[in-house]
Amino acid sequence: MPSDGGAWFELWNDEVNDSLRLGHSSGNGITVKNSGYVGIGSTNPSAQLEVYNPVVGGLGPRS
Repeated sequence: MPSDGGAWFELWNDEVNDSLRLGHSSGNGITVKNSGYVGIGSTNPSAQLEVYNPVVGGLGPRS
């Protein structure tokens, strides 16, 4: 994390969940599962593209 308290980003291999994740200091960013499923704001996508919308408060698959 930056010493000035600013935002930071990380890219890591999540071996437990078989996924590649890109996150930031204020929450989850993008998850790419070994299956090819992609989640934006979701850590465990179950569709080709799954987007978490905090305004609506839920997940929804997008194609």
